[in-house]
Amino acid sequence: MKVILLQDIKGVGKIYEVKNVSDGYARNFLFPRKLARIANDAAMNDLKSQKENWEKENASLRGKFTEIQDKLAKEPILFNLKTAGDDKVFGSVTKKEIETRLMKTSGKLELLKVNLERPLKTLGIHEVEIDLGRGVEGKIKIKLEKE
Repeated sequence: MKVILLQDIKGVGKIYEVKNVSDGYARNFLFPRKLARIANDAAMNDLKSQKENWEKENASLRGKFTEIQDKLAKEPILFNLKTAGDDKVFGSVTKKEIETRLMKTSGKLELLKVNLERPLKTLGIHEVEIDLGRGVEGKIKIKLEKE
C-alpha cells in the first residue's frame, strides 16, 4: 500500500515521503496514530502544496538557528566553579547545565542537544559540539573559571 508519511518515522522514512508499506502495518500502526495517510490522487495534490510550505518554513527556521549558532560561537559561556588552593575543581559542568544555560541565553530551542562525552572538570576554555536541530550544528566555547 502506498502511503504519505506525516512525520519522520525511524526505519521507514521522512515527513512527506511516499512509501510502500504492508497493508497491515498501515492499517494497524500508521493510520490509527495519524503518522500516514493513503497516497491517492487527491492526497498527492495536497502533498505538493504542503511540502512546499514545509520546505519554506524549514528554510526559515534553519536560517534562524544558524544565526543563533553564530552568536553562540562568538563568545564563550562562563561557568564559575569552586576550587581548592591548588586549583583543584570541586564538582563539574555537565551536559544538562550547559543546555540549561543555552536555553536561557538563546530563547526556546526545543531540539537543542549538547554532545559532551563526560563532564568538564578542568579550568580553562573547552570546545563543545551542539546540535540545534534542522541540520544546524556547530561548536561553542565553555570557559571554566575560579569562583
